[in-house]
Amino acid sequence: MSLFTKNADPLALSTITPELKKARAADSAAFAIQAMLLVALLTSLPSLMPLLGISASKIALVVLALSAFSAVGSVVITIVASKTSSAFAIRVALALLILASFGLTFGPASPGNSKLPVFIICAIFYGFAVGALDATTNMQAVAIQRRYGRVILNSFHAVWSAGAIVGSLVVSLGQWVAGKMGFGPTADGDPYLYQRYMWTMVTLILLLTIVIFIISPKMLKYGHEEDETSAEVKKKFHPPMKIFAALCAAMVFFYTIDFGIQNWSAVFLTDTEHADKAIAPLGLSCYMVLGMIARIVADRLARRFGESKTLFVASIISLIGMVIVLLAKSPIVAVVGFAIVGCGVPITAPLCFSTAGYLVPMEQLDEAIGRLNLFNYIGTLLGGGVVGLISQGDMKVAMLFPLVMCVALVCLSPFFRRPTDLEAVEEGDTVDVGGITFTDVLK
Repeated sequence: MSLFTKNADPLALSTITPELKKARAADSAAFAIQAMLLVALLTSLPSLMPLLGISASKIALVVLALSAFSAVGSVVITIVASKTSSAFAIRVALALLILASFGLTFGPASPGNSKLPVFIICAIFYGFAVGALDATTNMQAVAIQRRYGRVILNSFHAVWSAGAIVGSLVVSLGQWVAGKMGFGPTADGDPYLYQRYMWTMVTLILLLTIVIFIISPKMLKYGHEEDETSAEVKKKFHPPMKIFAALCAAMVFFYTIDFGIQNWSAVFLTDTEHADKAIAPLGLSCYMVLGMIARIVADRLARRFGESKTLFVASIISLIGMVIVLLAKSPIVAVVGFAIVGCGVPITAPLCFSTAGYLVPMEQLDEAIGRLNLFNYIGTLLGGGVVGLISQGDMKVAMLFPLVMCVALVCLSPFFRRPTDLEAVEEGDTVDVGGITFTDVLK
C-alpha cells in the first residue's frame, strides 16, 4: 500500500514536451557546473597553502566563511527570483559563479602581501554565488518535477555528484598533463605550482562558460512568469508549517552528516584507524560514489514506495554504516562503513526539495525552496565546526555526532508526505497534510 494518496498533480503535463526535456537537461547541466567548479577549487586549496602563506586551519576558516556567505547568496537570489523569475535568477547566479571562479583563479597571483586578502574576498564572493546557484537550480528542478508529474529530483542531485567526481578528476588530469609537459615539481621545489593551478582552472572555466551560454535560454518559465493574476495568493506564504519545519530540520541533519564526512573522514581514518595516506581519502571517495548511485535509483524507489518510506530505509542504512565506522577495528572496515552511509542519506536533500514543492502553489515555489535551502548552510557549519571542535578531544566521539543525525533523520521520515489535495494547494487554500506515524511508514 502506498503511503501517499495518488491524487493527480494539476500542474503535470499530459505529454512531456521537447521544451520541458531541454529545461531538465539545462538545469542538470547547471547542477554539474556548480559541482565541478566547487570540487575543483576545494581540492586545489591545500596545494595553494604555501603560495598564500596560510595553514590548514585557516583554510578551514575560509571554507566556513564560504558556507556562511552562501546563505547570504541564497537569501538575496530568492528575493530576486520572487520579484523576477527563477529562470532569470539562475542566469544571474551562473554569471556570478563564473566571475567568482576567475577571481579565485587569478587571486593568488596578486602582488606582494595582497595575495591572501584578495583570495579571501574572492572566496566570499564565490560563496555568495554558490548559495545563489544552490537555490535557483533547486527552484528549477522542483518546478520541472511538478510539470513531469513524477519524482525526478534525485536525478538532478545525482548529476551534481557526478560533476563533483569529474571536478576532482579534472584537477588530477591538469596536474598530470602539466607534469608531462615539464611543469611539475623539481628537485629545487615547485616553481610551477600556481601555473598548473591557473591553467587547469582557466581551461575548465572557459569550457563551462560555453556550456552556460548554451543552457541559459532553455531554463523553465513558470508561476509568476506566466500568470500575473495571482497577486493576492503570492502575498501569503503558508505551507503546512509542521511538515515544512521538519523538512528544514532534515536539511540541517543531512548536511551535518555530509559535511562532517567530507571534512573529517580522512582525519578519522588517519588518527583513529591509523590508515596510511593511500587509504585515508577512500572513505570520502566511497561515500561520494555510493551517494551518486543512491541518488540514481532513489527516484524510482520514491515513485514506488513514497518519499517517507524511502527516506526511512535510507536513514536506517546510513545509521548502520555509522555504527560500523565507530566499531571498526581496521581502516578498511571503516571505509566500508562510510560507503554504507553513502548508500542512504545523500538522497535526503532531494527528497526535502521534492516534498516541499507540493506544499505551496506554484507562485510560492521559489520562496519555499529558497527558505528551505538556507538550512543547508546551518548543516555545513555544524558538520565542519562542531565535529571539528569535538575532534580536538576524541575523533571517535566526534563521529558520534553524524550518527545522532542519522537517528534524527529516521525520526523525521514520517513527515515526508505531500498533501492529498494538490488542486486545493494550487488554489492557495490552507491544506492539512495530516498526521502520520511509523506504523504508516512500515506498512
